[in-house]
Amino acid sequence: MNSENDILISGQFQETIDFDPGQNTFNLTSNGHKDAFLLNLDSNGNFLSAFNMGGSAVDAGVSVAVDNQDAVILGGTLRLTVDFQPRAGINSVTSNGDADAFVIKFNNLILGTIDTIIFSSEILAYPNPTNGNFTVALPEHLNDVDVTIYNTVGQVVFNNIFQQEKNIELSFPETSGVYFCTILIEEVSKTFKMTKK
Repeated sequence: MNSENDILISGQFQETIDFDPGQNTFNLTSNGHKDAFLLNLDSNGNFLSAFNMGGSAVDAGVSVAVDNQDAVILGGTLRLTVDFQPRAGINSVTSNGDADAFVIKFNNLILGTIDTIIFSSEILAYPNPTNGNFTVALPEHLNDVDVTIYNTVGQVVFNNIFQQEKNIELSFPETSGVYFCTILIEEVSKTFKMTKK
């Protein structure tokens, strides 16, 4: 919910669906097999807006959140190429392999204007293997980047939340071996298996 208690629902659908729960009709038709959708209802459950995003394959909205400025953040998965601009214009992105996770931040839900898109394939960690120091590279300067490093028995050996970072310089503990570095940005998570020489 946002500051006006509007209800936000995300998920996936196929073919043609009426997204208005009232007596009116607001049909959306999937672009491919299944599309992600974002539905906005007022606090009484009355229809405000809805839009879909998808390509020719299976795409899904998995989670939705609202930040402290009422910007809507949608997380999900995409396959192949998807146009993430729900209104006029094109903002196409192609997955890096079979499926990718995404996070989109809409600064205006009714207009569907996009503020930020993050994909798990855009998060990198290098060098690997490493002598101890390594870099987590992000697609742009981001806030609330949660980095956690685990050893092979699942113990947390490092955890920190970084603000306004694009390249985060990190180092492993002195012990050589295999570690798992998990980066969490809003709803997108990526884990790297890394070796310290």
